[in-house]
Amino acid sequence: MPSPVIRCRRCKTPRPPVSSGACSRCAEDGVYCDAWEPYDPAPPKRAPAGLAVRSLRGAARGDVRDFGGPLSDVLGGVELGRKILVGGQKGVGKSTVVAELAARMGEALRGAIYWLDREMDVAQVKALFLRSGSLTERVRWVGPDPDVPTDRPVLWRDALPAIGNDAAVVVVDSLQRWTASDKDRTDLLSAIKKLPCTVVVISHANKKGEVEGRSADQHDCDAVVIVKKRKILADKCRWTPTPREVRRPVFHVDSPSKKAATSS
Repeated sequence: MPSPVIRCRRCKTPRPPVSSGACSRCAEDGVYCDAWEPYDPAPPKRAPAGLAVRSLRGAARGDVRDFGGPLSDVLGGVELGRKILVGGQKGVGKSTVVAELAARMGEALRGAIYWLDREMDVAQVKALFLRSGSLTERVRWVGPDPDVPTDRPVLWRDALPAIGNDAAVVVVDSLQRWTASDKDRTDLLSAIKKLPCTVVVISHANKKGEVEGRSADQHDCDAVVIVKKRKILADKCRWTPTPREVRRPVFHVDSPSKKAATSS
């Protein structure tokens, strides 16, 4: 039988095979200790079933692509398959910014754009894309059918199964309109994590301009963006360092009086 391993009874340091006498580590502490005891090394721990332990060496980074436009710029590109939370106050243009990014992603990835909306109808969503100068051929609107009256509201649990396998990006407009409680919002954000495509969730903002709702909503998403009138801020992003800020383009429109004076 192999001889048992010997360790110091005081500090548990193993004794070298050819060593004898006092423990060298205890001596460094100014303590004389020559008491040794046998012990059996603990067997190596094994990860339980379902848990993986892997080295980061050779691990590939996600597919990050630059689609252009202010929303892609502030995120340093979009890592495909991630979940992005975009907040902003009413009327600031957050849906227009999202529509621009969604259209660019749909064209670049040759996939469909699924726009889940309980407030705007098909015509309003189309106007939203046209406002940003975006194409609409790939847009699929998902929402309550005005031609089919029902005795209950259409829920997000009804809308998610309508998303096809051809989806390049899914837009949920908005988080508050599709949910009725904090738990419902948590369930929705958990459900979209299972979608393989990129998902952009639009959220209302509070009076401070921050994303409305619990901080857990922001934690459940991979990136958090705040849209303001003159700039766009990225407060969180799992693939790009934050905070980041980009300026929004300003569109100048000539007044009728200026046009008349120019023509005359």
